[in-house]
Amino acid sequence: MNATSPAGALLLCRAEPETVRPVAHLLRERMLLAPAGDGWSVLVPEGKPWQGGSGSGSGAVDVEPVDRIGLVLPPGMDPDTPGDRLYAAADRRTGTEPLVRTGCREVVRADPETVEGSRPGPWTRGPRAPVSAGAQLAAGLPLVLWGLRRRGGGWVLAGTLLLAHGALGLARDRIRDAEDARNGRE
Repeated sequence: MNATSPAGALLLCRAEPETVRPVAHLLRERMLLAPAGDGWSVLVPEGKPWQGGSGSGSGAVDVEPVDRIGLVLPPGMDPDTPGDRLYAAADRRTGTEPLVRTGCREVVRADPETVEGSRPGPWTRGPRAPVSAGAQLAAGLPLVLWGLRRRGGGWVLAGTLLLAHGALGLARDRIRDAEDARNGRE
């Protein structure tokens, strides 16, 4: 799409808005995030072409032929709708939230709850966290020994990183458990 193209843009994501939100900031564009059915979200840019790119300007955007089970585009958000009307339709929808352009630091400093609520979340906190940290420790020690015996600095570094990450994971899990116990939470 180019600046003279009347067609808008939709970015369909097969994930709930809570999961899409932190990743959408990586696009570093002003846009709206709206639910689009069970397990789907839609991102609508603010009416300008993304990243200043240009396209064919054919005037229509097509939905890619993917498995769209559960996808429900909100009213007024058809793929051939002009960009300004797409944005307005998304803005009127209940559950829509604006996402503003952020810098890389804001993206990197995403709330830890975002990670803990994601699919690998139970491996970062909870009963699976010590298993994950223990696996890192178990993998790191042989790598360090292998690297020392072979005089391979890369192996030593990789093993040391795994040992450190595993140890920090165990410590973080124990600190959080102690804080939760102090605050009366499970």
